[in-house]
Amino acid sequence: MARRITLVRHGESLSNLNQRWQGQGNSALSELGRAQARALATRFAERAFTRIVASDLERADHTARALERKYESSTRFRELDVGAWDGLTRDEVATRFADELARLEAGEDLALGGGESYGGFCARVDGALAELRDALAPDEHALVVCHGGVIGAAVSGALGLRAQREVPISRVFNTSISELEYADDGRVSMRVYNDSLHLAGLSLFPHPIETRTAIALVVGAPDPAFGAFAAHYDYELGLDPGICTWTDDETPTFLEVAGAVRMRHAEHRIALSASSARVQAWSHELLGAEDKLAAPAAGALGHVMLDGRVALIDYGVSV
Repeated sequence: MARRITLVRHGESLSNLNQRWQGQGNSALSELGRAQARALATRFAERAFTRIVASDLERADHTARALERKYESSTRFRELDVGAWDGLTRDEVATRFADELARLEAGEDLALGGGESYGGFCARVDGALAELRDALAPDEHALVVCHGGVIGAAVSGALGLRAQREVPISRVFNTSISELEYADDGRVSMRVYNDSLHLAGLSLFPHPIETRTAIALVVGAPDPAFGAFAAHYDYELGLDPGICTWTDDETPTFLEVAGAVRMRHAEHRIALSASSARVQAWSHELLGAEDKLAAPAAGALGHVMLDGRVALIDYGVSV
């Protein structure tokens, strides 16, 4: 019996809204952020958790409070400490800390703004997750309300992606849900990533930027809750011969399949159905990882970004 930890990012903060760096400084939730927290509470209304832990920073604490359940506060799940960058815009950081940015670009793992290095941050997140995991009994499930950087570090560590210069997963959306599963033998897998379906009522699913021209991978037919698609293809039933660029005895890569379908719908969101095993294999292929993703359930959806770079936007999204 496995242990599970669900990670949720806080609702949109005022610093998010104004596009300012926020590390361990406090920033209240915006009006949208409060609505996102309420939508999250509705999504979790029937879901039981053994423990709920929240970062003590205001934006995470207020998101956890919206769940109207007992929770513990923790400093260990705080966001990366960006020191003197806190509260600055990206342009202001570029102007004031040009030398620091150049050293980071060269690969140096230094403390941002005199705050915390990424390596030190990952060690803190790994330690906090390990402590929480070890405190759970088999088949127990914990919820952590925290920050985008914390979730990114946790997921990239679980998937073995930290050594990559550009990690092939999207940024974490506000109040999105990600879930890690820890098997008895020590293996960790990702069941869900960046699920923000509860924001559909706020017109924020699919995400208006990342998923506008994405390919949605669906196990079976798309549920109406997933929104509209310009077209839907079923790989298992066979694609139109005009789309296929491979012979019957060849096994195309995911990028070959996606590229062939995308040629017909270059600027639209489309759905591509396949079996759970195939969607899992395609997702492993684009991550460059093996046996790190749990097989998606029937009806589950995930988006893949193809424009600009190839990245997994979300995975295991389900009604």
